[in-house]
Amino acid sequence: MINNMWLLYQGKWTRTIFVTMTVRRIFLSTWLVCLISLILLWVASTNPLNAIVMSYRKFDPFNASSSRLPVKSLGAPSKTNRTYINNTLETNGNLSNSTAQSVFMNAQHSQAVTSASSDTLIHIAAKAMMKKMNDLVRKMPDFEVGNGTDNFTAYVSSIFAKPWKRDVNNTWLFRFFLTKETRTTVYDELMLTQKHLKKNDKSGGIGYHKTNLFPKPPYKSCSVVGSSGILLGSQCGRVIDDKDFVIRFNLAQIKGFEEDVGYKTNVTTLNPSILRRYGRLQNASDRVKFSQSKLVEQEGLVWTSSRNSDDIRRVIDTIKLVNHSKLTLVRGNMGHFKKLNTLWKKYGVNRVQTSGFYFLNCALDLCSEVHLFGYWPFHTSLEGRTVPAHYYDGVTLNQKIHKTSDEIRLLLTMHQFGMLKLHINDCSKDNRTKIMA
Repeated sequence: MINNMWLLYQGKWTRTIFVTMTVRRIFLSTWLVCLISLILLWVASTNPLNAIVMSYRKFDPFNASSSRLPVKSLGAPSKTNRTYINNTLETNGNLSNSTAQSVFMNAQHSQAVTSASSDTLIHIAAKAMMKKMNDLVRKMPDFEVGNGTDNFTAYVSSIFAKPWKRDVNNTWLFRFFLTKETRTTVYDELMLTQKHLKKNDKSGGIGYHKTNLFPKPPYKSCSVVGSSGILLGSQCGRVIDDKDFVIRFNLAQIKGFEEDVGYKTNVTTLNPSILRRYGRLQNASDRVKFSQSKLVEQEGLVWTSSRNSDDIRRVIDTIKLVNHSKLTLVRGNMGHFKKLNTLWKKYGVNRVQTSGFYFLNCALDLCSEVHLFGYWPFHTSLEGRTVPAHYYDGVTLNQKIHKTSDEIRLLLTMHQFGMLKLHINDCSKDNRTKIMA
């Protein structure tokens, strides 16, 4: 009897243990599944490409009230932007309008675009727009830098006979395309800071600043000012200076030309070729000549593409020598320059891009509205006036050095697509800017 009761007790205890262990296993399995699901959701939501884009653009592209660049600055309306992207996709045969509509209708106005489907669709739309641009470039009449053919001159004249319209949607799509294709943002990579220093860097950190010295975007309006003689007599000085941010090149002379080129400067470039003209500042007399002819009237940031730390150190020392407190040298990120150069090779820019074209791309990402002045690689204007290579020295255009036919084709196309306004006429006669949302 006792034995039977003992066996019965043992059986109940065994079953209790079994049930307890089973419950524990179910609980642990459920917890493990939930944990794995959460990890997978986190990985999906932090897709490398998506994270890069969204860290810079935490906004709903269809909501004009979003707080970050570029929609707030561009004022892209939700319905217009959605319709535009749908039409772009449908026209190029990538997706049907109903497919695009079903995706975008699911995007709530209170949310940022984080889904892979929306992100991919916008990227497809951006590529479709770039294809349209490339097709237009290929249809342009032939010409040579320095000498435009009659057909090309007539073609350009027809472009500038029409009033220019800023296209918010094309600008927004181009900015998205640029960020997506380079997997970075212009602001983060425009200049080298100490975060770019490698452990075994031999530069000694010369020219590497602690933080990015460029003001944070967006800039409402920007002037990108080239040095072409097309600016002579243009009366564009006031128009240039009215913009929030002004970009110039190679420490170009300003004094004496203010009426045509303005005086305001936020950043100017310094190519290694300029330093070579002054013996790379290796002796005192060259440093004096350089400071008197190039540095005295400048202000803002000096962005250099030089990789030679000794040259950079000598420039910094020369700036200190003349006690120029309004001038600061920064090192350009040539890795970012190379990324953009590689990207544009896919779209017909077969030569290494000029610093002017590079900064124009940067401006399109940093600025809501971009105006381009002083870019005209021809010996004569549309009116037949002789145009020197530079407005400040009368030097003849060197076709071997300034072979920019691919770039001018793209700039004319960007002008037609409303991404930038190319100024080649007297600014007092320019048509007023219109915005096409």
